[in-house]
Amino acid sequence: MTIKNSVLFISVSFILALMLFISPACAYEGYAADGTESGSMMGGTVTSYGANVIMVQHLIEVDQVSNPGYLKVDETIVFKNLGTGDYNGPLFSWLPDGAFNVGVAKLEMSAGGQIRSLNIFMADNNVVGWNDTILSGAVMTPMYRLQYMVPAEPTGKMTESVSFTKKLKYPTNVNYNYVPASGMPSLVIKLVKSDDLKTSVVNEDGSKIEADSVEVAEGSKTYNWGQPLFAEVSFVMSRSSVDQSQVSLYLVILLVILLIIGYPMLRGKTPAKMGLTSKPDKAKKEDDDLYWEQEEEELEDEDEEEELEDIEASEDVEEDVSAASALNAEDVKSFDVDELKSAKKALFKVLAELDEDYADGALSEEEYNSIRDKYKQKAIGIMKQIDVLEE
Repeated sequence: MTIKNSVLFISVSFILALMLFISPACAYEGYAADGTESGSMMGGTVTSYGANVIMVQHLIEVDQVSNPGYLKVDETIVFKNLGTGDYNGPLFSWLPDGAFNVGVAKLEMSAGGQIRSLNIFMADNNVVGWNDTILSGAVMTPMYRLQYMVPAEPTGKMTESVSFTKKLKYPTNVNYNYVPASGMPSLVIKLVKSDDLKTSVVNEDGSKIEADSVEVAEGSKTYNWGQPLFAEVSFVMSRSSVDQSQVSLYLVILLVILLIIGYPMLRGKTPAKMGLTSKPDKAKKEDDDLYWEQEEEELEDEDEEEELEDIEASEDVEEDVSAASALNAEDVKSFDVDELKSAKKALFKVLAELDEDYADGALSEEEYNSIRDKYKQKAIGIMKQIDVLEE
């Protein structure tokens, strides 16, 4: 026996052994469990006695890139007849909603590998069928190419998502059992997609499905299952719909907000402000006037809005200083208690604004000390007069 004949003999023996060990499965619901004929099927064909058709391999390629707004789908289906009789009748596959440009062709496995288009019919809105013969025990299994397109309009505001669903089991015709050949996955789904799309895979119950293996390449992702145990598989490809220009705009807005919020803190660390932090403390230690210390303690306990609502002082420091300058000793002597209290509050507001302007660097240290001492003494004099009148 030549080497060539030996190889051929071993190959045929392996295929026959594989066929014997593969468990029987029904081609569609019309078959009984033992593979006997059960009556007429759609398209006027009659099932063949003893036929037992299974799905050896199912390859699905979903192209999201080539046709914007659509998914282009190419399915390669390999059937095998494990029964004792030839099968003559319809074969079926499920189509997603909105599928169009549907076509089926048979890829001849013989020498030359011709592609022969087949006539198709719709079993219902989502099931496509075609008639053919699958020989029992044939070494060369028939291979079919199913092609179609489906709309892929993105949905959602913040997230764009495109989904693809394939039903592997669908009453009453599409329920082939997947029985893989040795060492090969029976279901392979390849997604040709943009790299920025994230993909999730779920079954008919919405539960996440883990593939037996996943192959990732630039612009594609391939999922492999040795023997799928689910009746339906759905792929959801999604991305954030915020483009780069929008992201840049949001970053600019965020930066402006941070600058606005952080400005007071940055401003609080100026040399003038840091110098002022110690200066009022030092001034208080040097000033032993009882009236001044008591008045500051009282002002700390009062509500700021209530304290200032009767003050008739201008928004500008120079105007406040001008108004306070008019409070000479002779004028103050003629004031009643309420007028004196209003004058006192006006003076304290001038002093507070002086502190703020000095911290901002608007006043020199010499100007600040001169004006502050002047109006502090006026305020002390008014406080003493208020005490006298109230007593």
